[in-house]
Amino acid sequence: MLFRSSDVTELLGIVSFLNACTGEFEYPIVETISLNNMLTMDRTYTLQSGTTGRYRDRLKNSLYANNVPFAEIADCDQNGKIEQADGQLLITYYAQAAAGQNPDSLINSELSKVVYADITM
Repeated sequence: MLFRSSDVTELLGIVSFLNACTGEFEYPIVETISLNNMLTMDRTYTLQSGTTGRYRDRLKNSLYANNVPFAEIADCDQNGKIEQADGQLLITYYAQAAAGQNPDSLINSELSKVVYADITM
């Protein structure tokens, strides 16, 4: 599996963005199916700061594969949720890889996509 060093920052940026949205999600953990629906329906978001926009525009370079919404890109542990634990999994992956250990068991090795995100708010 290939990751870039900025993947952790970008993944945590996605989590931070989703947690800053008001009214769309009841919990700080976002289910991938819900986010895929938000992207597909081109829904708008409102941040706690009052800033508004469209999920599709905000995450257009982050959670799409072949022009199809694919929130699972950010779901490293493949549990159906985008959460801080996914970022922690990437950190552990990097640490084990840097130590010469085999981190492949940490992350679904068939998931070959890399996370990209616009984390500016």
